[in-house]
Amino acid sequence: MRKFPRLSEAKLKEVIFIGPQIRDLIKDEYFNMLLQGDKKVAWDSFKFAVKGFLGNRRAQNYEELVNNLLHNYQKLGCNVSLKMGVEVLKN
Repeated sequence: MRKFPRLSEAKLKEVIFIGPQIRDLIKDEYFNMLLQGDKKVAWDSFKFAVKGFLGNRRAQNYEELVNNLLHNYQKLGCNVSLKMGVEVLKN
């Protein structure tokens, strides 16, 4: 059985998820156990960024969380860029 039966094969292939699906993956201990090495480090940095930056409350170290996320995904060979306006960072 697939984790997300209603998600199309195209979206699975492109790894396109929405909020509820991301929350499900974050809570999924089996998925977390499958990851190792740099993939595990990148996933953990993603979880920390989601909780500390994208949640209802922004962590004081949110810039560090986002920078770690970008660094760890680049180590995997992902072409990641993030553009944030100065106003967004100050609010």
